[in-house]
Order: sequence, then structure tokens, then C-alpha cells
Amino acid sequence: MSADALRAGVRRVLRAQIDEVETSLRDAGWLILRIPCGARDKDSFLAKLRECVPLDPPMPEPRNNWDALRDSLWNGLCSLSNPCIAIVWSDARTMQCASPRDFGVAASILAETAQGLADSTVTHLPAKRVAVILGGDWPPSDHDDLPQAGGR
Repeated sequence: MSADALRAGVRRVLRAQIDEVETSLRDAGWLILRIPCGARDKDSFLAKLRECVPLDPPMPEPRNNWDALRDSLWNGLCSLSNPCIAIVWSDARTMQCASPRDFGVAASILAETAQGLADSTVTHLPAKRVAVILGGDWPPSDHDDLPQAGGR
């Protein structure tokens, strides 16, 4: 696997390459947080995220809003001791197809968090490298259209 597999930030990966990318990251000492398959919209995405990602404060079921996720995800990832964290969402394309708007917001929040945690002047803590791996059977044109921090 290329050195590109070990970089922080958000990238789309073909579903067939997810295991290889995840193995490369794990072998390099990254903590892997794998979002379970099946997210199709905001509510199911948040339910899946609750299963694998530390959220601080916790987001109980009725608290399904994007702003709460931003805060909880940020604080939860900050609390982890590993400076290199990979969030692997192997079937992200499923949600993109089923609910493009919700996917865009979710991917943007993940991108903002990855970017922010990399900046110790923002966190006032040691910087963290966060890789967000969006997996799926992406059309070739979608590989260049990554979510950007600040998008909604």
C-alpha cells in the first residue's frame, strides 16, 4: 500500500480496497474506528456512529442533530490517547445514494473534525491525525469530489 494510505484527511476508497487500506493503517499504529454498515440517512448514521465512535457527551437516541454530533465527535476523539485515528466507513456510498443531503452533512462534519483536530492551536492539545475513509463503489468522477471542511 502506498504512503497515501497513511495520510490524514478525507478520501474515498473503492470498497474492494477498504481492507487493504485498513490493514495498512492498523499496521502503522493507527486506531481504527469502523462505522457499521447500513447507514442510509441521518438517524441511521447517528445510530451506527454511536456503536463505534466515542461521543462526549453521549448522544442519546432522541438527540439526533448535527450540531450535537459536531461537539460530541470532537470531544470524543480528543479523549482518545492514540494520536492517529482512522474512521472507516466502508459503505458510505450507500448513504450518498439513499440520502445525498444527509451524506453531505455527515461527510462534512467528519472532514471538519479531521481538519480541526490536526491543529493544536485550535484544540490546545497535541494534534491528532485523523483519516476518514469513505468506502463504496464510487463512480470515477466521484473520486475527485471529496467533502471539504465547512461545507453543509
